[in-house]
Amino acid sequence: MAYLFAGSAPSLMRMLFADRQRPFFGQARPLDLPPLPAEETVREVLALMPDPDAAGVAEATARIVSAAGGHPQRTMLLAHHLYDLLDRGAPAVDAAERALRVALDEVSDVCDAVWRSLHRSERVICAALADGIPPTSTALASEHGIPRSTLQRAVERLVEDAQHVARTAGGPPQLLDPLLATWIRRR
Repeated sequence: MAYLFAGSAPSLMRMLFADRQRPFFGQARPLDLPPLPAEETVREVLALMPDPDAAGVAEATARIVSAAGGHPQRTMLLAHHLYDLLDRGAPAVDAAERALRVALDEVSDVCDAVWRSLHRSERVICAALADGIPPTSTALASEHGIPRSTLQRAVERLVEDAQHVARTAGGPPQLLDPLLATWIRRR
């Protein structure tokens, strides 16, 4: 018999299985999965829309899948709001943006709490990541008057904590929650 435990919060999964005080300690091995594939996800989500063949629905679906960035839970949340809007007769032309706004309203308290919990240097890192800016660049350090070494330590803390920032397969750090990234950009 085998069990699969899935979650999009690496810190929570690590806590469940790597903490000696937890009942699941040592009972699983981590397996990092890549983001949901965009084309396949669009097809699957589109098939669930109230009228998938209606004008603009495919484009709206592709927009929310793109906004979710392959994050399973955020894809479901955005798809839910898009479906709800389309089912109530909203025009597909602006349904994706409206679905994103509804989802952002829904998670804004959480995003605000995350933002307030971060130290200044961590906020700079998260804002840079949301904007696609290298988080330890000389220009960023200069703009904010923070030494690059301080930014590097902040990146390391955020990656180690694995609640908001992760590094996959040795790649660059990235925000785990695409809605947090959008919330930061829109603040």
